Amino acid sequence: CSSNVDLPNAPRPSARLTTFRFILLAVVSAATFGALSLPDALRPAALPLNAGDVSPRDFQSPRDASFESAVLTGQRRQAAADSVPPVYSPPNPAISRQQMKGLRAALDFITLTRADANASNEQKRADLASLRDLQLSAETMDVLLALADARWDALRDEALTVLERVLRGVIRESDVETMRRGVPSLVSFSLSESEAALVSELVKPFVTANSLYSPELTEAARQAAREAVAPVVTSYKLGETILRAGERVSEEQVEALQAL
Repeated sequence: CSSNVDLPNAPRPSARLTTFRFILLAVVSAATFGALSLPDALRPAALPLNAGDVSPRDFQSPRDASFESAVLTGQRRQAAADSVPPVYSPPNPAISRQQMKGLRAALDFITLTRADANASNEQKRADLASLRDLQLSAETMDVLLALADARWDALRDEALTVLERVLRGVIRESDVETMRRGVPSLVSFSLSESEAALVSELVKPFVTANSLYSPELTEAARQAAREAVAPVVTSYKLGETILRAGERVSEEQVEALQAL
């Protein structure tokens, strides 16, 4: 015979578990709806934007915010550095003395050539043409050889005086030609026109720059200009447009998107 055995009923979900499931479903639904309905400004971009990209949509600031812009600060500091003109060293006395020495040696050579009794005028012209620092014209050579000793001594002294006067000023590479053109105005008015022209021809080749461009001083001045620029602070208001659809993205806008 068989006996009837009562089997236990299948377990039923408790009221607490059912409630929890409803709550979880509600939370997930609300989160999904919220993500889908967020304004564009609060949604993350589907792809990262880089400078030079074209924006796929509008971006607005999600809040009032301010931040220090490394991009704008760097740009302004570089502009300040670029505006600094080249810096030159003070006039170097050694350069001026070297030029005076060169002119004196050339004048001494001319004096010895003039006084060489054993050389013909043709040989003297050849000797004068061999001067390394002076390119004398044939007419100038003839004048030099024909001058009386007293007049030559006067012109020699005047040439040294004029060159020293020129080299006492500040002469940069860009100023050399201008200074050479100004040499005739420094020659004594007591000389004749032809004698003044001779002195100018002797002096001009020895006019050179005595104040040279200094990369070190220039870079120090540019660095000081960079450091003098305060950090640039950029501010946005809630809802303010950072970037519009179709606009090409700049470095400043990439920085703003990252900051906000």
